[in-house]
Amino acid sequence: MDCINQYIIDEEDIAFEYELQRTPLSITTWRRYLENWESQRRPISHLVWLYERFCRQFADKEDTWCDYLRWIIDKHQLNSLTIYQKFIHILEGFSTGCEKFCILMMEFATSEYQLEMIRHILDISLRKLEVGSHWKMWEIVFKFLEEKILPLTELSDSQDEYQDEQEQMETLIHKSLFNREEEQDTPDLWSSHILQRYIKIAPNWNLQNSLQKLASTKNYKAVHALYQRYLSHGSELVATLEIPFSLQVNYLISLDYLQMDKKYASFLQQLQTVFPGHSTEFTIMWAKHEIKRSHFHRVTEILENAMKSTLDFKSFTTIYEFESSFEKLYLENVIEELKANPCLQKDAREKFELSAHLSHLQRLVETHSLRLNDLKLRQNPNSVETWKHRVTLFETFKDKCNVYAEAILSIDPTKVFVPGSLATIWCEYAASYWNAQIFDTAREVWDRALRVPFPHLEDLETIWVSWTEHEIYETGIEKGLQILKTALQVPNSPEEVLENYKRNKKKIPTQAIVFTSLKLWSFYLDLQEASTADQIDLVEKTSLTYETMIHLKVATPMHFIQYAHFLQEHTNDKIKSFQIYERALSLFPREVQYEIWNIYLREAINAIKILSTESIRDLFDQALESLISSEIDCRSIFILYSDFEEKNGLAKRSVDILLTGCRTRIQDSNMWEMCVSKAHRLLGNEASRPYYEECLQRISNSKVAPQARAFAEIETHLGELDRAREILKYGAQFFHPSKNVELWEFWEELELQNGDKESYKAMLKLKRKLEGELSVNTELESQKEGNVQFISASQKKAPLNPEEIDLNI
Repeated sequence: MDCINQYIIDEEDIAFEYELQRTPLSITTWRRYLENWESQRRPISHLVWLYERFCRQFADKEDTWCDYLRWIIDKHQLNSLTIYQKFIHILEGFSTGCEKFCILMMEFATSEYQLEMIRHILDISLRKLEVGSHWKMWEIVFKFLEEKILPLTELSDSQDEYQDEQEQMETLIHKSLFNREEEQDTPDLWSSHILQRYIKIAPNWNLQNSLQKLASTKNYKAVHALYQRYLSHGSELVATLEIPFSLQVNYLISLDYLQMDKKYASFLQQLQTVFPGHSTEFTIMWAKHEIKRSHFHRVTEILENAMKSTLDFKSFTTIYEFESSFEKLYLENVIEELKANPCLQKDAREKFELSAHLSHLQRLVETHSLRLNDLKLRQNPNSVETWKHRVTLFETFKDKCNVYAEAILSIDPTKVFVPGSLATIWCEYAASYWNAQIFDTAREVWDRALRVPFPHLEDLETIWVSWTEHEIYETGIEKGLQILKTALQVPNSPEEVLENYKRNKKKIPTQAIVFTSLKLWSFYLDLQEASTADQIDLVEKTSLTYETMIHLKVATPMHFIQYAHFLQEHTNDKIKSFQIYERALSLFPREVQYEIWNIYLREAINAIKILSTESIRDLFDQALESLISSEIDCRSIFILYSDFEEKNGLAKRSVDILLTGCRTRIQDSNMWEMCVSKAHRLLGNEASRPYYEECLQRISNSKVAPQARAFAEIETHLGELDRAREILKYGAQFFHPSKNVELWEFWEELELQNGDKESYKAMLKLKRKLEGELSVNTELESQKEGNVQFISASQKKAPLNPEEIDLNI
């Protein structure tokens, strides 16, 4: 009663108490009572007493208790501990159905950052709530971890980002060199404890995510233990593709921090095997691990082995730069410490191995190009260009020869796809001995090279030519001829050898078909013709070589031409040389025959004393007959034939040959111009008329004007003015007068000298008409084909146009 009396202080309170006795379950009355006290600004203890009475009246209604808890929190007049105690007290009255109440309290604790309170509330809630509701509590705690707590641990990591890689390594080296205590990251034990509890009951779909969060707490002892338990089922963890990469890296880091060095090295090597794409990343981690342990010789060993095995340029560069940076920083730290502490200088050279590290740094710098070349050869040991570049990286004769020897042993000839490139390695190898005057060894290298099963004939050609050239410069042409004669030894049945090679190309080495090498035969011919042998012997041997090439079907059209010229020069037997041309014409296609005919016919014309005129005519006819049927452009042969007949005094025949040529090339204006020009020059005005007539009818309209003017000039000289006017009229119709000035000037001159007033007016009228009808650019119109309507020389003049133009002449 005394307890009530200290809260019931006036008539209004008594009235509410009587009303509650009559209707104790009226929520409205309870709320009006509370609102009345709040309006009176009663102490918080009074309000709490009344509100708790209200809640106990409805003890089984969770929502009422939740409203009470929210009300206390919103008042901000009770500290967190008091609120927590009330929560515990109230929760004891619940047997079940307190899920919302627990969630509300957990949300309050997380908002207040009360870590111990959060843990206790979680413990109590998990005991009170049904298993199906546990995940809601864990969800609130996890959200708090992810958003509020774990970022604080990550923030300590991000502080290292302000240091670049070099600064971090400098700090690491300095601490390791002089036994400075390394600052250990403070683990987040609270988060670790929460996560360890959750991991025990975590569903499979969220286990790995939880283990990842555990690593973020930096409680590496817990990471090591739980990773072994849940990722390897209690045994030692083994690297595998089945476990996420990031979790395995976390485990590796835990081994590093726990100083389990043997396990660290073993597991890291497993990771490099399972995740080769991250091999460089693990190499750098391993090197840093050894730096922490002050095992500086191991750092160099690890990095060197990695650099020698990598196949990737980016990885090579990363490792090389890390190793260079490590050696520089190591030396800088030692030197700075010795300056600061003179007492350390006594045994510094041996203790810190300054000479060894300085020498290694120097070698790193000096061998960068060589190491890069090593990388390229690991990527492709059959790259000829890479091996040739490697030779340039050495200075001494012995070292260069060693590279050549290594190259020819390493390269697989079947995997070199550029014909002739592999042979250059052998030739340069031999040439290096040759230039050093070690001739026998050079010859031995060339001889060995000729036994290599090259897949390309070009390689053998390159080697034979190289050997021959060096011998020529040193001992003379005869030695070169001797070598090539050996190379080009023709087998007894060359056709059978070639057929067999084609059928079994991959099984038979190219040495079997060296005798078909056009390059070597051409070189052999050049040497033979340059040799100092007597004339008879030279002709006999060189002719035999040409005949052998022809028999083997390796002779080109140029070889036939050279053969013919050789006979002309050394035997003066033109008939025999012409027989060579005849043989060539029977072997090659029409396009090639045309070129041969051009040379053959010119030489035949100059051999008029040996060949009769009829024989030469037969040659021309034969050439034209065979080439025209294959639609070959024979213009040069027609011109040559025409000139030949002109020299023989057959003017009409000379012109007709050109006319035949024009008819095979109907719109060749240049050919027609030559034809009508020669007709006019050789046959005269009257006889040239038919040629001009056909010319105007056959050439393209764009080329008509100049020929029409020339034809009109001839008709004018013959007095056929009407024909001349018709021809000029025809020639004028394809271009605007401003683009056909010469024709109109000639026509005007013709009318002034030979015409009258009416003809001049007709000319001007036509000119005016064409100026109106034709655009200045009449390219399309000028391309039209048309035939001039000629009038005979005896035809009477056409009547003049009755329309008149006034003239003042």
